Amino acid sequence: MGTLVTLLVLGAIGACIYFVLDAQSGTDTATVQRSPSEVIAFAIAEIPRGTASLRSSWMPTGHTDRSATFLYKRRRSLLLAIVLFFCFIIPAVLYLVFGGKSQTLTVNVMPGESTATTVQVAASGGLTRRRGRRFLAALTAASPAGAM
Repeated sequence: MGTLVTLLVLGAIGACIYFVLDAQSGTDTATVQRSPSEVIAFAIAEIPRGTASLRSSWMPTGHTDRSATFLYKRRRSLLLAIVLFFCFIIPAVLYLVFGGKSQTLTVNVMPGESTATTVQVAASGGLTRRRGRRFLAALTAASPAGAM
């Protein structure tokens, strides 16, 4: 019985840490030697790439010449809900209520002097923030003259 309580407490602590880290939102910026239209085209091509999964996807929801917005959706796993239901009913209900995710990632482009362009990536959660940082790293690596 003591082992079960210990496992439940450790599981609850792990879940709390996961939700706190995943709820972090923020903004990152970089300056590149590209035009705003090239940055937006790169974002539309790069961010949804490699997400051919049944449970998660990045969808471009809209873009202008200076911004692009993406929506990340992940569905709940029915198999995991069934396993949790056989263990305990309360974790299964909590998973079904809070399990799905919907987060946004916005890329804003601000043209600067000469050919320098400032790119701002705003994310609504931890997963989208990590994807935004990977996008900025790929953008600065692919920039013709590199980052400033």
